[in-house]
This record gives sequence, structure tokens and C-alpha cells, in this order.
Amino acid sequence: YTPLRLDPREARLLLLHPADEATEHVCCTLETYPLTDLPQFFAIENARGHREYRQPIEVDGAALFLSFALERFLRYFPIRVIRNPRVVVPVWIDALSINQKDSIERARQVPRMGEIYDCAIAVFSYIG
Repeated sequence: YTPLRLDPREARLLLLHPADEATEHVCCTLETYPLTDLPQFFAIENARGHREYRQPIEVDGAALFLSFALERFLRYFPIRVIRNPRVVVPVWIDALSINQKDSIERARQVPRMGEIYDCAIAVFSYIG
């Protein structure tokens, strides 16, 4: 993760890239944008809880492991919600857009979640 700037305030969007087949890994890139210049995006609220993180996705060329349910959600979101599996879909998802290993970043970003949700085209609550 590249640190987020405070001025201007920034957020990371996960860009879901098209997959050729349902058997391919979910491939994404993380891009940073000023909050005042976000492209159109969807927000996904990821409910917390105990999960096994065994399903790989690719983020910026590196493997990241998610719960089975969250990986499936990201895999089929472009197909079932956008109805176009061939487009790059920008999403903000708290579990991935905020560096979960950086307590300072988490403390700064969590209070901004409402502002980020307000900027989204739609907000989905993932409770799987």
C-alpha cells in the first residue's frame, strides 16, 4: 500500500479487471484518487467476522487471500450487477481499500467511510 495523503484527502479504489473465464483468479489494481476527484464507483461494505482466508485474488500482481464468499462476490459482481463482464469496475471496499495493517490509516479512514459511501453510485452490504 502506498500511504494516503491527508491534503488533499485521498481514497483507494479497487479496479476489478475483466476475467476471460470463471476459473481465472480475480485480478485487480489499487488506484489512489483525491476524494474530490473520484471516478464513478460502487462501494461494498464488508461485514467483519471470523473467516478463513484461503481464496486468492491478484492485486497489483501480488496474491491476496480472501474468504471464499468475498472472492465469489468480487468475481460475479461485474456479471450479475453491472451485467457486463468485459468492463473494469471500480469499487471501494473497506477490507481492501484501507490498509488493514496500518492502524494510523485505519483510524483516519474509518471516520470518512460515510463520505465515501455518499460519493458511490450504489452501496452494497456484503455479509457473507
